[in-house]
Formats: sequence, structure tokens, C-alpha cells
Amino acid sequence: MKTIYRALGLLAVGLLAALPARAGVIDLGTADDYTLLATGSAWGGSMVLGSEVDIGGNIGARDSVLIGTGSTIDGNVDGGLVHFDASTSITGAVQTRSGGYWDQVTSDLKNASLFAANMAGSDRGNITDTTILSGGGVSVFHLDGLALGSGETLFLDGDATSEFVINVSGSFIMNGGAEIALLNGLQPANVTFNILEASLIQMNNAIAVGTFIAPESYVQLGDGNILEATRFLGGAMQGNLQSVRPPSVVDVPAPAMIGLMLIAIAGVGTIRRSR
Repeated sequence: MKTIYRALGLLAVGLLAALPARAGVIDLGTADDYTLLATGSAWGGSMVLGSEVDIGGNIGARDSVLIGTGSTIDGNVDGGLVHFDASTSITGAVQTRSGGYWDQVTSDLKNASLFAANMAGSDRGNITDTTILSGGGVSVFHLDGLALGSGETLFLDGDATSEFVINVSGSFIMNGGAEIALLNGLQPANVTFNILEASLIQMNNAIAVGTFIAPESYVQLGDGNILEATRFLGGAMQGNLQSVRPPSVVDVPAPAMIGLMLIAIAGVGTIRRSR
């Protein structure tokens, strides 16, 4: 009987280990490989990063990547043209990608943006001061724009299994200590901001989390930002950054599978007691 329990325990552990990370509702395709991305579109696909940036993950730009002195890229750097000096540390490969490759990345990002934009959701107009968006499961919000300043926060309230998709049809601006904060277990990996059309993403001294997809937008990231669970996938990018880390994907085991395992183990216990 101990052998049966041991086998069931090992089966449970194996099944839990094999369960995939919770898949998001937005499929980024090949764009999912990047922490920072500039695909081109109306902005030409350039990425200019200031000195002493520290990026976790891959970065890429269709046209050119210019990396300032003393920087660290913990991943690959894909171009177009890539320029950096000997003071820059790159742990991965520096790769010149073909036009066909960038066509695919751009297409995947645009398709993801279009899919998100067409999701049914709640219209919330312009957000210009502290606001709470609450939801469960897959929650979709449509904004006309967002502009937050000193002391203002966008709170996103959902549990660890929730996914938030926030479509923004205008500019997305955060300055002077503005913050995106998650409540009640909502995970950064399950938050997507979809910036539509040829808009502007601008952040200075802000705190942000989540994945920003913006194939038609210019992403301008100034000094003092805290971006420890964030990705920016845009048309072009300029960043005087300190540190950027992508969101970590949290495994959420399938409840039904766990339930079946518990039932099986309980059943064995019942059989043993009946004997």
C-alpha cells in the first residue's frame, strides 16, 4: 500500500511539474521573445538606449539599435544595425536579422494588437487621476487615453488567475511618480496594455508593470522609472533607462487536474480503511 501512495505522490508531482504556465489571451507570436522591441511602422524601427542601462531579456529593432556606454543586456541583441562599445556587456548573441524576419515579428505584433482591440469590454474614457479597474477572469477595458502625474495611481484589482487587457486609443503618459499598482494577487504577466494607432507612450519617474504592445507608437522612457516587471513592444524607442525586467510567468495549476489527483488519493485511502 505504501508503494501505491508513493506512486500516486510521484504522479501528482509529475503532473504538477508538467502543467504549463497559464497561457495569456493575447498571442504575441515571435514578438514574445523580447523585453524591448522596435518594429518600425511609422517610426522607422530605431532603438536608442542611454548609458548604463540594465535590461533583462532580449532587445531588438528593425532598423538600428544604439546602446550607450557601460550597459548590460542579459540576452540577445537583434538588428538591423547594432552599435555598442567595449564597455557594454551582452550575455547573448548579437544578430543581424533579415527583412523577412522583421516582417514576421511586425505582423505578429500587429495581429496581437488587433485581436486585443476587438475584444469586447468596458469603456472607461480618459483616465487623468487615480482610478481603480476591477475584474475577474478575462477583463477588458477601453480607454480614450491615460495621463497620470504626481501621486496618481492606476490600480488594477484582480486575483492571480485574472487577465487584464487595457486598450488605449490615445497617448499613454505617466510622469512625476505616477504608478500602475496591482491588487489582490493580479500578476504582471497577466496585464497587457494595447496602445492603438500612432500614439505616444511617455514615462518619466514612473512605476509601471505589465506588457505594453504598441506597434504604431513611439515609446519614450525617461530617467527614474521603475520597470521591474515590464515589457515595451513598440514601433520605435528612446530610453534613458536604469533597469528593465520582464514579468515572470507564474504557474497556475489546473484546478480540475489537482481535484482528480486528490480524489484518486482519497479513494485509495478509503479502499485501505475498508479492508
